[in-house]
Amino acid sequence: MKYYFLLPLIISLIHLIGAYFRYLPFSKTADESQKKLLFSLITVWNLATFFLQQALALEGILDFSIYKKIVLFGVLPYFLFSFFVLKGRFYQHVFILGMQHIFSFSLHSLSSILTLVFFSPALPAYMTIQSGLHLAALLLLMPFAIKWFSGLYLPFNDDSSILLNYSIAFIPLLAASSHWYMVFSMGPEAIYVYISRLMIVACFFLFYRYCWLRERELYEKELQSEEIFFMKYQIEALSDYTQQIMETQNKIIQIRHDSKHWIRMLRAMLESNDYVLAKKILQDADSQLDRTRVYFYCQNPAVNASLSVYFSRAKKYGIRLQYSVNIPAALPGMDNDVAILVANLLDNAIHASLQGDFSDPSISLEMQTKGSQIVLCMKNNYTGRLVLDEDGFPFSTRRTMASTKKEILQKIAETEKGDPGLNASYLKSKHGIGNLSIKSFIKKYKGYYDITQQKDMVTVFIYWKFRDEAEEEKKG
Repeated sequence: MKYYFLLPLIISLIHLIGAYFRYLPFSKTADESQKKLLFSLITVWNLATFFLQQALALEGILDFSIYKKIVLFGVLPYFLFSFFVLKGRFYQHVFILGMQHIFSFSLHSLSSILTLVFFSPALPAYMTIQSGLHLAALLLLMPFAIKWFSGLYLPFNDDSSILLNYSIAFIPLLAASSHWYMVFSMGPEAIYVYISRLMIVACFFLFYRYCWLRERELYEKELQSEEIFFMKYQIEALSDYTQQIMETQNKIIQIRHDSKHWIRMLRAMLESNDYVLAKKILQDADSQLDRTRVYFYCQNPAVNASLSVYFSRAKKYGIRLQYSVNIPAALPGMDNDVAILVANLLDNAIHASLQGDFSDPSISLEMQTKGSQIVLCMKNNYTGRLVLDEDGFPFSTRRTMASTKKEILQKIAETEKGDPGLNASYLKSKHGIGNLSIKSFIKKYKGYYDITQQKDMVTVFIYWKFRDEAEEEKKG
């Protein structure tokens, strides 16, 4: 009886830790009310099952078969709590359940082997020692498990078929289902049975590792693809900027050609004391000169080209701009990278501002340089809740035609005087991209990145360093 007294406590703690692991992948998408509700449900249920198991132990009903059933199927209520309270599709919850089951199954088998090899106890003591070793292993591996489970969310593509997503989701659960027959056993299995179960786990983790490496390879290819895309994007921006300069030059040539005619007309109006018409001529000349204005937002040509193009697009869409850009005329070795970074951030900010029903959408950009340090801070409107990945970057969920708001497409079509269908493909190909490029920039220049959201305003903060040519020459 003395062994049974600790057993319900240990089982309850194992289930509680397992529920915590299954919660971690959804922690970034759950709001405070969901977290409180889930915590309350889990706490109440855990206490209830603890006292129920304690009663079974005191009555002598908690035998080996009941113990196995509680260990295996006791997770189901916690799973249902998570599914109904937390955000996420059913196949995502099933996948997390399977992965946690695999993890727990491996520790359960390992603790069984250690119990048989080092203790060889009688059946009542066996359950307590085996579950105690299982709990000790969980606590020992807690830091690793927290990091691992926190990154298990979203292994699926919403654009994929439901059948494919469910096929992926049930793989971990099916891999561990081969041992479910143990609930009918009346005593511990032989050691070689537990070893064979560990081999199943090992094979599964090798398969999972292969999938992870394959995903990493696709990630690197996508990164290269996005870098190439944004290089083309920057060339497009420079081309647009060059076109603006050429149009301005043509207007200046035309104004110079017409200036003599204006001067003659103005002289004639003044001689005849027709000041009203003279004033109108001056106003027309001033208006034409204003259209030839070339905006210089900073001294760096590459970055200025990006700012000119995207600021111009933002103004077309009725987005209010605030900016203060103070960077050198040359950023040794990183001019193009910084220009692409700015283009990417502004492009995403414009799309985000167009998504909401904002009466006065705005984008604020500040870039300041102090010595070899550069700080970039950008703010823009965004409706919805910002969801970040484990690295603190927004999830790059690419938009599709079905999820693109019609009013946004219509607004872009009216602004650009184009076809809404073509603009839909523009959004589909460009919205939500660039996070990989930002990650690459931060990694390449060992920078710091932070993104926060307050109500409907998102703030992006980036800090990095560069070395000027004079410093390089001194070191050389």
